[in-house]
Amino acid sequence: MRQQIEAMAASGESEAAIVDHYKHQYGERILVVPDGETGRLLFAFSLAALAVCSAAFFYLLRRIVKAGVHPQCRTSQEETDRLYREFGGLIEQQLREWLTE
Repeated sequence: MRQQIEAMAASGESEAAIVDHYKHQYGERILVVPDGETGRLLFAFSLAALAVCSAAFFYLLRRIVKAGVHPQCRTSQEETDRLYREFGGLIEQQLREWLTE
């Protein structure tokens, strides 16, 4: 394709003529950025999607901050003590075995 473009340019064809040739052969998908209305529509759509997602993110972030949601421990002290009694000895034993190997 590069050789064809070089040959077309060497023969004196304009850039627009070369682009039109390939658009007729392969369609609009040959262009990185489509010409005309399609290109403007795609560019506007991406900006609109970015704006909507940003607004939704900041809205949710604001709701979380206003609600005063803070990470808290989900287990009570009694539950923590029970788990330590149940698994603490096992964990210490396995650590000792691991360290002596």
